Amino acid sequence: MNFTFDNQTAHSDVTVRDEGRIFENFSTISPKRTNQEKRYIHFKGTRGSLPFTKGGVFTYEIDVQFWVKKVLGSRELLFEIGLALESAIDNRLHVEGQPNCWSMIGSQHPECDGLCLIIAHEGQSIFHEKMVNNQTDCVFSKSFRFRVDMKKGIWEICDNNRKLCSLDIRTENPLYPVISGYNPASVLMKAELKSSENEI
Repeated sequence: MNFTFDNQTAHSDVTVRDEGRIFENFSTISPKRTNQEKRYIHFKGTRGSLPFTKGGVFTYEIDVQFWVKKVLGSRELLFEIGLALESAIDNRLHVEGQPNCWSMIGSQHPECDGLCLIIAHEGQSIFHEKMVNNQTDCVFSKSFRFRVDMKKGIWEICDNNRKLCSLDIRTENPLYPVISGYNPASVLMKAELKSSENEI
């Protein structure tokens, strides 16, 4: 494995387990904090244990599953999988909308009356597709494959059988893979890191 989900920085409202391979949007740890802890305060997730550095090509695969317990409100978030500068990760609830951050978001979308997958950068939607209806007991499960080419500055996102999009991620700085989860009272979400490798 090139990286795993980092348990040390994970927000206290989420869980990282199984040696950093499993991420869940609910907490199984004590909310008490100490000054020595490095857990995120604002970002409801964690980063990868290692960044993607200049000149490298990296691939990883994440299985995403969620179960809707209760209908979500307008534009409520389910999850975010993205790339971010380390300095941007804990600035707020999610990394989307910040410079040098790129995101694949699961969110309630009122125009679709559903739970949608949105790929975005600096507030601009690049890809949008409905995942499931926003209804109790709806279930979603899909594997996503990612390829980060830091040499050419491209982040490629694919699902089981197709390429969803490619994003321009040209930057001189290392980028961390990030993942977050939200609204556990309404949805239970789990992500499993199936693989992460260096191509170069």
